[in-house]
Amino acid sequence: MHIRSPKVQFLFWLAFFSVMFFLLFLAVGVQYFLLNHNPPQSAIYLEFILFGFLILLNLAGTFIAIMIDNKFYYRFFGVFTIFMLGVLLFVRAKFD
Repeated sequence: MHIRSPKVQFLFWLAFFSVMFFLLFLAVGVQYFLLNHNPPQSAIYLEFILFGFLILLNLAGTFIAIMIDNKFYYRFFGVFTIFMLGVLLFVRAKFD
């Protein structure tokens, strides 16, 4: 059995939870803003909170991957951040 270092395991869980928060962010957005044309104020607050946690997880993962010089997770968090911001810009352009 391959045992990873605690630093790499921490990066793995940061990556896992950042993807889960992104999927939750998309699910809440689709549920309240696409299917329901009058979203409640609490849904808007929830989207801001989820996006804030998502940004924090991505920044933490990127900084830790740079500090321990792990190329795989450095690329993962970089590509995921670009993808996340691209989806945000696409949605804003499409539905604004």
